[in-house]
Amino acid sequence: MDPPRFTRRQLVERIRRRLERASSPRFQMTLMVLATACAGFLCSYLLLQLGLYQMWLRYSLSVVVAYAAFLGLIHMWLQASRPGAPSLMQVDINPLDVLNSLDDISLPHASGASAPSGGSTSHGSGLLGFDLDLDGEGLVVVIVVLVTVGVAVIASIYLITQAPSLLAEVLLDGALSFGLYRRLRSLERRHWLESAVARTWFPFFWVLVFFVIAGAVMQSYAPEAISIGGVWGHLTRAG
Repeated sequence: MDPPRFTRRQLVERIRRRLERASSPRFQMTLMVLATACAGFLCSYLLLQLGLYQMWLRYSLSVVVAYAAFLGLIHMWLQASRPGAPSLMQVDINPLDVLNSLDDISLPHASGASAPSGGSTSHGSGLLGFDLDLDGEGLVVVIVVLVTVGVAVIASIYLITQAPSLLAEVLLDGALSFGLYRRLRSLERRHWLESAVARTWFPFFWVLVFFVIAGAVMQSYAPEAISIGGVWGHLTRAG
């Protein structure tokens, strides 16, 4: 049997170009990121209703659940992007068949809502009729929250910009698992989940770290608070 004519990197690059021509991988990833944020906020809300009042723990669990939801969305995208399951199941399919079949790829759709971001604050009387106590610990809390929001935004932008390469690699791994492996014996075989985690754990890790820090700082500043709303109430003073 002839050795494969393409390396893994070459195949990923070819699939990436096909994806960018045939669909909108960055737009699809944007929808997945928004749905992931919704899953995290919903998890935090449900945990709060169940009596988990420690913000650092609730936020950390919510990020973990959100990441699991994100991987689930990747799997849904992979299943929805299979242009012809029977052809992918054939044992002796040529690598180029995967690339050519991407012309008929069907676009998965997901919906989500954007996550609220922290607003700017000022010291003294504001236009909204309240004062903010930004001396000492209050200022630290505001800075930590803003930095945490910034980290989440940067992580989201990273995932969106890397979407074509990430989804191309996941799609290749899915094709290999459906029969290409016998034809491409020397090509490195991975499960799609392994590739997805390898490409996405880093931004989620830092989101987790900063959400834990933010939760701990807010809880320390306002021990009676069980949510960011309670911390905001601690910061504000009636005008």
